Formats: sequence, C-alpha cells, structure tokens
Amino acid sequence: MDQKKEVRIFHSIVVFGMRLLDRYLKEKVKEFKTMVENPEEVFTILRKENLALLERESYHIHQTLEQIEKIDISKFNTPEEYREFLKKQIKDFCKSQGTPPACIYIFEEKINACWEFFENFHEIMRL
Repeated sequence: MDQKKEVRIFHSIVVFGMRLLDRYLKEKVKEFKTMVENPEEVFTILRKENLALLERESYHIHQTLEQIEKIDISKFNTPEEYREFLKKQIKDFCKSQGTPPACIYIFEEKINACWEFFENFHEIMRL
C-alpha cells in the first residue's frame, strides 16, 4: 500500500482515539460536577480537588488534540516517521503549555495503542 496513504490512515486512527479520550474526560468532568453539587456527598473536598485535576487534564488534552488535527501529514513519507514526529511534537507542546505530566504519559500510551491497532489492522487485512 502507498506509504502516504498509510500515514493518513494512522493519523485518522490517532485523531479518532484522541477524540474519544477528549469526550470521555468531558463526561467525567460533568459526572464529578454532579457529585460535588450533591449536598449529601461526604467527600466534597476530595471530589473538588479531583474535579480541578480532571478539568485541567481535560483542557490540556483538548488543546493537544487541536494541535494534532492541524499537523500537515503530507510531509511524512512513512507512518513510522509520522509516529516519531507526533511523539516528540506532543511532548514538546505539552511541556511548553505546562501540561500535567500525567497527560504526557496518557498521550504516549494512546499513541502506542493507536500504533498497535494500526499494525493489527494490517495483519487482519492480509488474512
């Protein structure tokens, strides 16, 4: 298969995975806000602290997703080249934005999971 097409496929998988993560965190923020507002909630202070962390992580993950969506993938010749650029770009962007270290780890794991899916997809298609 054409390597440029492979880059587009991998990019699409990454964007899809990051959008799911973004959506999941936004739902978790809503869930925690509901718990914090519950007058019968015993752990209100703890929930508020967790909510603040979730909101911060959700913000940074959304910002990073927007950066990923803006990448000009036409300059990459192979999916591997794009993957390595993406890892470095995300790490650099996150550090420049003061992103919590947990988010950087989450992105690395998500990219690795997307790569594994990408490779497994190709194995299945060869069968």
